[in-house]
Amino acid sequence: MTTPVSPLAVSPTTPLTIADAKQLGIKTFALAAKLTLRSTAIVTKFSSQLTWRIDNYQKHFEAARKGRVPVIYSPPFHTHRHGYKMCAVLAPFGEGKAVRQYVSLFVSILRDEYDAILPWPFKCPVRISWMNQDGSEVHLTECILPKALPENDPFLGRPKAERNPAFGIQRFALVADIVKGKYVVNNTAFIRVNVDVSKVPTL
Repeated sequence: MTTPVSPLAVSPTTPLTIADAKQLGIKTFALAAKLTLRSTAIVTKFSSQLTWRIDNYQKHFEAARKGRVPVIYSPPFHTHRHGYKMCAVLAPFGEGKAVRQYVSLFVSILRDEYDAILPWPFKCPVRISWMNQDGSEVHLTECILPKALPENDPFLGRPKAERNPAFGIQRFALVADIVKGKYVVNNTAFIRVNVDVSKVPTL
């Protein structure tokens, strides 16, 4: 008696026919995978990886002005799936030579479980925007272009500690402009960070 063969049973030595592929749903699966990769790439390329809402901004500003807490850190975020783990760093009353006059904004690379398969040093352009809340979309925006130089390795190299020293823009915006503009409304500020990972191999 001949044992009936399941229509989905295919010998490993027999090439799949188009009919087999259709029956197995391979074409549909491949199309779905392609669409998923494409949509992921679009989201990564055109959306911000971090939108940081800072509540009680005046409290943070006063703490920085009095030297008690000069900087605050955003929640950590990833640049993409299995990508770099980072955070934003804000000095509301400025840092270094920018103290008292400018707001300083930086980013920092954090140690993560996927660091071993990422390219180092970090070379991705980073765009930071302080969001204007008047509806005009005229935001304060600066771009950081990392330079892979030996002296920058502590900032851009693979983290050896929990977090690398921060790098960024010491003179991001005048403190006066932040205060008088619509960049802090109802004691709340919004900062966006976009990391261009278009040249990083997909993992």
